[in-house]
Amino acid sequence: MFILIWATTVTVVKHIQTTIKIEDFKSKAILTEDEEFKDVANTRFYKVASNEERPTMFVKNKTLYPGLAGDIIVTLKSGFSDAFVDGFITFYAGGHAAMISDNFYDTTHKINLDNTKSIEATGLSTDGNNTCQIFDRSYWSRKSPYTEVICLRVNMTDIERREVISNINTFVGDDYNYSFLFNTINTSYCSDIMFKSFRKIGKNLNKDGFATTIYDLIVSGDCYISYYHYFDDAGIKHVYYLG
Repeated sequence: MFILIWATTVTVVKHIQTTIKIEDFKSKAILTEDEEFKDVANTRFYKVASNEERPTMFVKNKTLYPGLAGDIIVTLKSGFSDAFVDGFITFYAGGHAAMISDNFYDTTHKINLDNTKSIEATGLSTDGNNTCQIFDRSYWSRKSPYTEVICLRVNMTDIERREVISNINTFVGDDYNYSFLFNTINTSYCSDIMFKSFRKIGKNLNKDGFATTIYDLIVSGDCYISYYHYFDDAGIKHVYYLG
């Protein structure tokens, strides 16, 4: 009972911190029209003025891709079909996380990677392959399955960024860890591989040391929001970004 009360209290605090961080980011944005994004349909852009040197999104074949190599993409809502399970997981753990890949040839998996790919540990695969995999991440741009998406960025050098992406590729093929707390060496879950990959370059994305949740990633002092989007009821996509 004590553990449940403690976990619930800590989670509520992280929810509040997450909301504050998102709303603060959005409050600094100004509606803008950028010629670079003119081909992206049904989308409104809001720029947050910053000294960010790397782009926080890009367009390819009229698809807007959130984030850039080494960034973490997250969603707050779980994707479980059962309403009770979905609500429980969403409250305590959040939704899903992925890391954006970079442009290189992965000799281990014999695949050409680029920043339209992502590395994700999934437990909800429709084909039953619930492992850490490399995905075409264009689905993060669409309304389904995620109506709200956040990109997190960590301050690091180009060398560290490449190291982090190499780190996370070592988890490809690992089975999904549904326990979240046990057997974390040979199995992984989505936010867990983010924590493990960044830990190797001295970044701590889980300060409380418990199971790494989506909220841990967002509120971590080593992460900041670089991009955020949501779809309104009319299907219009609202994009907030550092620019």
